[in-house]
Amino acid sequence: MKDFLFKHYLANPTTSFMNSLKELLTLASDKEVILHTEGNSQALFQYSLVSQEAIHYYHAFGKPKFPYQTWFDQIIVNDDAFHKLQLSKRCPFLYQDTRYYKLVKYFQQIEKFDPPRFEYRVNIEHTAKTQIIEIKALNHIAFLKVELILCEKEAFIQKYQIHPNVDGLFGGFFLILLSLLQKQVSFVTILLEENNVDLTLLKSLGFQNETLWHVLRGGSRLEIHDQKAFENKLWELKSRKIKPKLLLHSCCGPCSSAVLKKLANYFEISIYYYNPNIFPEAEYHLRLQEQGKIIEYLQLNIPLIVPPYNHQEYLMKIKGVENLPEGDKRCFACYALRMKKAAEYAKRHGFDFFTTTLSISPYKNAKKINEIGIALEKQFGILFLYSNFKLNNGYQQSVALSKQFKLYRQDYCGCEFSLKEFHKKSVE
Repeated sequence: MKDFLFKHYLANPTTSFMNSLKELLTLASDKEVILHTEGNSQALFQYSLVSQEAIHYYHAFGKPKFPYQTWFDQIIVNDDAFHKLQLSKRCPFLYQDTRYYKLVKYFQQIEKFDPPRFEYRVNIEHTAKTQIIEIKALNHIAFLKVELILCEKEAFIQKYQIHPNVDGLFGGFFLILLSLLQKQVSFVTILLEENNVDLTLLKSLGFQNETLWHVLRGGSRLEIHDQKAFENKLWELKSRKIKPKLLLHSCCGPCSSAVLKKLANYFEISIYYYNPNIFPEAEYHLRLQEQGKIIEYLQLNIPLIVPPYNHQEYLMKIKGVENLPEGDKRCFACYALRMKKAAEYAKRHGFDFFTTTLSISPYKNAKKINEIGIALEKQFGILFLYSNFKLNNGYQQSVALSKQFKLYRQDYCGCEFSLKEFHKKSVE
């Protein structure tokens, strides 16, 4: 049994989403998906696929047929379709590590349910599209409230609320609900997240586990502008077993250590060691030497790209703000100089992404670093990989790796101004 469930806010569909939808449909045969159009959505009419009001999915052999209401900015596909998308060379969607099970309770005949051990009252309200059933226990401050949509022989539970959610009350309330619904429909369906604790309870009431669904996000598959999108991208790459080319600007070997450990399994990495801010030149070469060591110690086959050292480039970039304290505009200008060079190189040499190790430091402003990266993405048309590598103990891991491999860890950021500040604090 192969079917799709599409959920997306379609009032103003983007071109990227529609192209993605068309690409997804090319992966499926007519037997795997049938989309039914109701009404006329002018923006989508040319595709003759879907409408704003309802999207239908079908089962083979006359099983559930149901108009699911549109949700926002996500698409859910079944397990078969999901694995097809993984094999697609250019999957047009962003993956999320969220999965749903569709459970179905079939009424083969009129069942006799054990009466609950409490008195109750049932209230039923009807709206244009839904039926709301509320079951209250008279001797307890407890209730079950369910929002249903009825379609032919199916009752779909859109959402439910139970209070308090304990095993005895849950089972009793749902048995009352099922005894009511079996007089109206042939089966009841519900979608629950994979880790929902109610899955076991519903199965004990006769619900069958039919289909596993995976969540995909619509819209641009490439924007990675927050931490959640970053983690989702790593999960997607692991799932699809592909490695995009990433140009990683590295400020030094110790900072790159934990970043390389985190990213090496997901990307084909090249390190771009462009740091004209470092002073004096002997310090620059010492840090470059440690950069080569960590690549060797981690046993990574990673190219190390080293542009010529030119400290004057840095001094010209920060002219006028050189005397500001560390963490201020001088540092922001330094971030921008190094990241811009990395973006230009990545664009020129066909990389898929660029990013920097700078955000691993507790002394670096990750928000500002990512703002610069996103601006460069728009300027040069090369994708920026959002990062805040200090999260999840990233900095502590870099310290531990430096100790493990006996790497030189500098006492100051790099430039002569930060060196002066370090000496001043040391004296104080």
